[in-house]
Amino acid sequence: MKVILDTNFIIACVKNKIDFLDDFKENGYTIVLPNLVDGEVSKLQKTGIGDDKKHAKIASIILKYNDFEKVDLGKGHTDEKILDFVKSNKGYDVATIDSAFKKKLEPITKVWTILDGTTIGQG
Repeated sequence: MKVILDTNFIIACVKNKIDFLDDFKENGYTIVLPNLVDGEVSKLQKTGIGDDKKHAKIASIILKYNDFEKVDLGKGHTDEKILDFVKSNKGYDVATIDSAFKKKLEPITKVWTILDGTTIGQG
């Protein structure tokens, strides 16, 4: 089983001190990091303001020092590229906190999110 992480999910986990790495690995998931998400985190680290910049810096360190499966989605809007990828490639769940994105994903795949500010679950 594999789970693709969205940028907002990673930043929210850092902000809320949620250990998404262990949570997914304990449930048998391989974490997949799209090139576009990695790029967005790097950009936020440079251009973010206040806590957003701080959380992006921590997220960038987490992404750098952990072994994630990488996937190249090309260029374009990250959510749309992830959506296209999971439509074409079975066996991938997605982790996001974006409610509009979740609605698009739910008919296609399992969606993971932050349930109560402290835990990850399908929702």
